[in-house]
Amino acid sequence: MVQGGAIHVSTPFVPQELIDYIIDAVQGDGPTLKRCSLVGKAWLPRCSRAIFHSFRISGLPTVSSLSNFSHFLISSPRISVSIRSLELYFAHEFLAPLGALITHLQLLESLTLTGVDLVEGSFHLTSVPECTGRSLKLLSASRLPMDTISHVQHLFAAVDSLQISSCTRGLHGIISHVVRELVVHIHGTDALEGLAKLVDPTTLQSLVLDLSATYYHGVDLTAVDAFLRVVGAHLKHLEYIHAAAGWLSSPIDLPGLQACSELRSIVMRAPQSIPFNHNLWLETVALLAFIPRQTSQVKLATACKTAKVVVQAMPWDAVGAALEHCDSLDDLRITVFDFESEAIPPAEYFFACEVILQKLPRRLSRVTHFV
Repeated sequence: MVQGGAIHVSTPFVPQELIDYIIDAVQGDGPTLKRCSLVGKAWLPRCSRAIFHSFRISGLPTVSSLSNFSHFLISSPRISVSIRSLELYFAHEFLAPLGALITHLQLLESLTLTGVDLVEGSFHLTSVPECTGRSLKLLSASRLPMDTISHVQHLFAAVDSLQISSCTRGLHGIISHVVRELVVHIHGTDALEGLAKLVDPTTLQSLVLDLSATYYHGVDLTAVDAFLRVVGAHLKHLEYIHAAAGWLSSPIDLPGLQACSELRSIVMRAPQSIPFNHNLWLETVALLAFIPRQTSQVKLATACKTAKVVVQAMPWDAVGAALEHCDSLDDLRITVFDFESEAIPPAEYFFACEVILQKLPRRLSRVTHFV
């Protein structure tokens, strides 16, 4: 339309629901999202949330660079309210600027920290940053001392899922915090005593204990049991991934596991990085004998070349005997993975499934599923 020599272009009305649908359809496509953000004001807010959803600071930052980033967020509220996930390399002296940074990320959901070196404990902090009062869905910490992890936890009122990998002992105070799920990937049991102090056992409901990276030294199962005795009072789900090197000795009793009085489901998984190991399955049978009797769901998973190997070598009658005490068990699941960690469809070993069911007690065979 031309009025008084000026050209006016009328923009057709597009419902906001349709705009949101279009933007959601191109999630992950950075160049397309940037072009969409230039279409109009109605397109910009949702495009910003998609473009700045995840923020990763590559390379080792400095205290000054983190402070500058905080000042940038203050001047750019449209960006700060869009960031849901933050990932950066972390050193002990970054704790204070990290606390200042997080205060400007009002909608932060996920925080991933990777330590720059493996040291036994952090330096002594004269003061810990104030708690923001907000909850965090995921805190992932790798190669950090446990006291540093504890100080980072202090920034939040609660953490839904705490994932820890290759942590080291802390030299200073470790304070327990509200954590609902704990996922641990460690190379041995030495760190378990400190890890137990990181979580408030009255709030912990799910635990994944991954010892599969322990290749050279056997696992001290008494340390695992002592760990469960501290954190397992209110556990409802437990996943245990065997150590590749096995146990130092078989347990006579596991009071810590038996004391998990609220446990409802448990997963026993052999390391997917190694082939079928008869000793690991014997360890699985030993653990099953000590799980609480109120457990209602058990899942057994292993890795092998073919499912036929599991049928031939696994003492399934011993599995049935170990689970006889579980009066509430109504779901026994068996999963077989190949060497590429892909689940083998049960249809490919149908006859093997029949053999397994025949070896199990009738009560268990009726509730057994192959997935």
